[in-house]
Order: sequence, then structure tokens, then C-alpha cells
Amino acid sequence: MILGDYEGKASPVRSPAGITYLMVTLTPGQTWTYDAPAGQGVAWLAVSHGGLVGVNVVQRGEMAIFQGTGDIGLQASSDGARFVIASAIAHPFDLVTGYYSVRTNRAALAEGEARIAELRTRLPAEQASGQPPVFRG
Repeated sequence: MILGDYEGKASPVRSPAGITYLMVTLTPGQTWTYDAPAGQGVAWLAVSHGGLVGVNVVQRGEMAIFQGTGDIGLQASSDGARFVIASAIAHPFDLVTGYYSVRTNRAALAEGEARIAELRTRLPAEQASGQPPVFRG
């Protein structure tokens, strides 16, 4: 359990209501069904080791996005599977997407992408110092 609560267990990490985020490990061929909590109609998963086969085929390094309600049936490949899976309630905002950002309006998108561009120009000098770059607002 990374965030939220699921099947009677709760994460010690504080998080907004309406989100569940789990790390799951399945043995080779094992099946598991993710039953998203009530109201959480948007879900995604990302596989870090092994893969998933069957109805939902997702390999290592890939991500799958699910929309709507209902159970998500998963089966590990012959190598097993390790992945994160999350679900959440849909938010009430229209989204504006850019190359690097997702924001709720065009002005915020422009501001966010300008900040990314500014950090990109500072990164080479920070890397040359030999210290891990830390950028503060």
C-alpha cells in the first residue's frame, strides 16, 4: 500500500481522498483482480518487472490506462510481474496538455513550461558543479 486505503488496509502516508496507489508482485502465472474502490473510475498501471498476459497484456516498461468502472483482471506472465496500479476519482477540471505538463488552464501551462525551459538552461551548469542539482522556487 503506497497511498490511500484498499480492502481494509490504509497507507500511513497522508494523501487526498479518492486515490488508491498499490505496488503488486505476482508469481509466475498468478492471477489477481483489482477492484477499484467505489467512485474511482480512472485507473492506470505500470509494469517494472516481468509482464501481464491474458486480457490485459502489459510488458515491462509499459503503462496501461483504464477508464470506467469494474474489476481489472490481471495475470502474471511466466516471469511473474511487479507493477504499480492506481485508481482515483475523476477530477472536475478540463485539462490543457503540453509537451511536459498537464494544467487546468492555458496560462498555467505556459507558466509551467516556461519554468521547465528555464531549468533546462540551468541544468548543465549545475551538473558541472559535481553536486546533484537541486532547484528551489
